[in-house]
Amino acid sequence: MMKTMMKALKLKRIIAVGVLLGMGLALVPFGQGDSPLARRKKKKKEYTGTYENGVFTDSKYGLTIEIPEAWSMKVAAKGESVRFVAARKEYSIPPSFRENEFLTTVPMIKLFVDTSSLDVRAFVDSLKSKTFSSEQKKKIYSSFKVFDGKTKRPIISRLKLDGGQKGLRVKIMRRYHLEVPRGVGQVSDVVTDNVQGDLAVFKSVDGKNIIIVSGLCESLFYRGVNEPYFVKAVKSLNLSGEAGESGK
Repeated sequence: MMKTMMKALKLKRIIAVGVLLGMGLALVPFGQGDSPLARRKKKKKEYTGTYENGVFTDSKYGLTIEIPEAWSMKVAAKGESVRFVAARKEYSIPPSFRENEFLTTVPMIKLFVDTSSLDVRAFVDSLKSKTFSSEQKKKIYSSFKVFDGKTKRPIISRLKLDGGQKGLRVKIMRRYHLEVPRGVGQVSDVVTDNVQGDLAVFKSVDGKNIIIVSGLCESLFYRGVNEPYFVKAVKSLNLSGEAGESGK
């Protein structure tokens, strides 16, 4: 009786397989199907570059820049104009924000690369202009939070990398007004202060791209505290290894 039932069950399975094959359906073992979830797991996320031993190497442009390992590095996803964001792990808090540390502008260094037909001087002038507008300029405003009408007149000076490439250093200071809560039942204070930093602007070796290294922090902790890190990062910038447009 039992053998007869087993033979019948086996026959049904054979028939079911034959029907599926006749319909053109492939048989795939459970858990091994190429489902959308499985494909997402298989696909490895790609980035703009790599960060090893304190050096960021851009996969598309080939440039390198040194960022201290004491800073937290976040390499951007492939295709982003902001290639990385580095944030200082340990930093000082302004007295006004002692009870609301999250309001502090964390010291950050960013690298921005995008195509531009303008030379360095013309590009900086376009950023300062109150009449010129472009999608790229909006992208830069959004990325660096500068030149938005609250920025004091920038101080511009010349730069020259060890590789010989010339650029401009744009020292910036942007005023802010923040309402700071003081506790339940207490009247909030309005804090007025500044963030301060630098933009170092260069043209790529092939002349096709604009390259910006930015550093920004609370004005109180700029000079002598964070500025040396910004300056050191810019000085370490090496554009000579730039790759072609076929990269990331």
